[in-house]
Amino acid sequence: INKLLYERSQLLDKKESLEHEIQLTSTKLQKYMQISALNDAFFIWYLGPYGTINNFRLGNIPARPVEWAEINAAFGQAALILSIVSSRAGFEFKKYGIVTMGSYSKIYKMDDKKTVYSLYTDGTFSFFPKRNFNFALTGFITCIYELGEFIRKHDPTVYLPHQIDLNENTINKSSILL
Repeated sequence: INKLLYERSQLLDKKESLEHEIQLTSTKLQKYMQISALNDAFFIWYLGPYGTINNFRLGNIPARPVEWAEINAAFGQAALILSIVSSRAGFEFKKYGIVTMGSYSKIYKMDDKKTVYSLYTDGTFSFFPKRNFNFALTGFITCIYELGEFIRKHDPTVYLPHQIDLNENTINKSSILL
């Protein structure tokens, strides 16, 4: 009888272990299915020298200028997906936060929520060339970097495709500032 009780106990333990593994796998499947939904909602690609999100070009080069309204829309879409992914991952940004407002999204400092930077501009001349916008860009890439590090800690096979240097405000050694 003792042998049968022992075998029963072993089988119950194995059953519990398998049920737990099924639950974990099911949770992962749900997360991956949500990622697929994000892929459908946020089409990220490229068009010539530009990265695009939902066909809005993100960036500008003198040889092929892009209107600021389109760039602002792209930043709004990028801010929204960054906010959604961080929320679904259960991650909270450390240095900056994001206020998603479409083409008029903003970045704020976490330690001083009154300090808000506009993640949009109109391209007009200024004696302080886009200072507020540059601070927003710095905050935005900081958020991308923080989320990338968080994800990498949980899954070392996932990494950001381009090197971000927060001290120099560069991506792949190219300045992001205006």
